[in-house]
Amino acid sequence: MINPDFKPDTAKPAPQSHRQLKVTYIGGPTAIIEISGVRFLTDPTFDAPGQTYLIPRVGAHTKKLVGPALSVSEIGAIDLVLLSHDEHADNLDHSGKQALLSAKVVLTTLGAAERLRGNARGLRPFESYESGDIKVTATPARHGPEGCEPMLGHVIGFVVESKSGAFDTFYLSGDTVYYDDLLQIKDRFEVKTAFLHLGRVGGPSEPHFTMGAEEASRLAELLEFQTVVPLHYEDWAHFSEDREHAAAVFEARKLAHRVQWLVRGVTTSLG
Repeated sequence: MINPDFKPDTAKPAPQSHRQLKVTYIGGPTAIIEISGVRFLTDPTFDAPGQTYLIPRVGAHTKKLVGPALSVSEIGAIDLVLLSHDEHADNLDHSGKQALLSAKVVLTTLGAAERLRGNARGLRPFESYESGDIKVTATPARHGPEGCEPMLGHVIGFVVESKSGAFDTFYLSGDTVYYDDLLQIKDRFEVKTAFLHLGRVGGPSEPHFTMGAEEASRLAELLEFQTVVPLHYEDWAHFSEDREHAAAVFEARKLAHRVQWLVRGVTTSLG
């Protein structure tokens, strides 16, 4: 799928500043990723704290505990939104929907693209969107146990590549548990940096709906990620694993040196 909605300037070799991955952490699953002159926004959540949201078809509620480091009006121009799914407020809340309107393109699931319309483009796993030097490929994701889609909806992750090799490939997991389909990513891509949604929604003896740190560390080892950037582990009441727990797991698995924790509201350079 090729959509020339925006065209990064690739006529000249990218300067070093354009080759370096920069990330501004907004909170929860939301970050601005900048590379090669292109600005990506991940799962936009910009509502103020204290609001409670119904989880569709599940019948449960979740509450937002902490607000964003930046408002929608402060984030600046966005080229591409990487929206793993649209049906849960901890990945797209009311103010987050406003952020979609000002982006050039929103990449998401087929169902979300039908619901959002406008600038949204739906992708199946391993379908790609290309513009200029940028290629974004949807990757498998599953928001819970096998067969969970009728209740929890469909989800995708994303791999972002430079067709010219101007920057290293990175991966955004979206809300997913660990399952064998994720191993296909290694067969198709050489991912250097992985943004992984953690938090492990669901208790130790319950079905869970996102990766915990144990699953994330296993995935990092098998797919040989050089850098792991945790997202989606704080700011919401339904997460069952926090940063302290995840950091202890990564340390025990001897992976702490690969993990880059972000600071809210701060731009961090990776690589």
